[in-house]
Amino acid sequence: MNDKIANLITKIKNASSQGHELITVPQSKLVASVAEVLLKEGWIAGIGKRDNGGDSKKAKKEGALKVIEIKLSYNTDETPKVSGVERLSKSSKRVYLGYKNLRPIRNGYGIMLLTTPVGIMTEKEAKKTKVGGEPLFLMW
Repeated sequence: MNDKIANLITKIKNASSQGHELITVPQSKLVASVAEVLLKEGWIAGIGKRDNGGDSKKAKKEGALKVIEIKLSYNTDETPKVSGVERLSKSSKRVYLGYKNLRPIRNGYGIMLLTTPVGIMTEKEAKKTKVGGEPLFLMW
């Protein structure tokens, strides 16, 4: 899959709706940064990194992947924290927002992640630091 962010958020939504505890996604700097922000904001419970296939030369030659394990988070009544996601800016249609155009998501119950010149951050942080960027996705 070429769109790593769409793969990540779809796996989080689908796995949490089915009650799974862990998901694995291929490792990249962008996915790791997004996962760290989601962890900091409380949308996921934990992050771990591991090799998927071993350390031997043969495994590396055959394409063993490094993966990120994400532990999903649930509310106290066992309902998933993530009930919906929406990808905003994609490779076929890029979208950019200034900090003045950032609004609360789902009356403050959702989150928007942006990639900015300062790094990956939520819409609240971007508005506070007065920096705009490319919105990656909405999560509620």
